[in-house]
Amino acid sequence: MKCAFEYAEDVDMVIETAEEIIDVVEVVAEAVDMVAEKIADDLADGSKLKTTVEAIEQVAENVAGKAQKAVDFIDEVQEAEKKLSPIIEPVKQLTQGAPSDGS
Repeated sequence: MKCAFEYAEDVDMVIETAEEIIDVVEVVAEAVDMVAEKIADDLADGSKLKTTVEAIEQVAENVAGKAQKAVDFIDEVQEAEKKLSPIIEPVKQLTQGAPSDGS
């Protein structure tokens, strides 16, 4: 059975993958927002189509904002991990060198 420290590499890989996915989501949402804004500018005021496109624009802006917040949170977690690393590494080495109790 793995100890908690042995999962660190797996967690790091998951975090990096999540960050890459979130970056893509943010880029796509920003592109949708930009396109929707340009389309909405060319549509008649008050039309159902313009209202729908503006709603899509709002959703895209919301998604882009939330994606940025997620990236910021991941960056904060990674920064905290760097700061805690000098404390965690000696403990990690002690637990890896400790004899197993067989359970």
